[in-house]
Amino acid sequence: MEAWIEKIFSMELLEEAAQKYNASTVQSKKLGDFENYVYEVHREGKPYILRLTHDSHRTKKEVEAEVQWINYLHDHGVNVSLVHPSTNGELVEEVTVNGSSFYVCLFNKAPGEIIRGNDKRFGPALFKKWEK
Repeated sequence: MEAWIEKIFSMELLEEAAQKYNASTVQSKKLGDFENYVYEVHREGKPYILRLTHDSHRTKKEVEAEVQWINYLHDHGVNVSLVHPSTNGELVEEVTVNGSSFYVCLFNKAPGEIIRGNDKRFGPALFKKWEK
């Protein structure tokens, strides 16, 4: 993420975003911050993925179109992570800070684990499983 965006991002902002989905950041875990801030958060003891996209990267309409498409795919049997509505019934919420916005969405956490290139399981047998 760009340095100027890093300066305005805070735990308070993350907490405000999570509250819009009745999620807790007490045990939050940062999973990424390249194009979006991505955190594992919890709701009713279950892990979810909270994604925050800065308005310099995409518009709210673009994010809304993306999550509507994801949920459409989910509703038609495609194995994608469902996007959940906020407490206000919105798939995308907006949190503003210092004159800019972050667009927030909450996804189901996909089962499984990350396998890195240096993992002994990374190789032909894994690629065969991915093929299916």
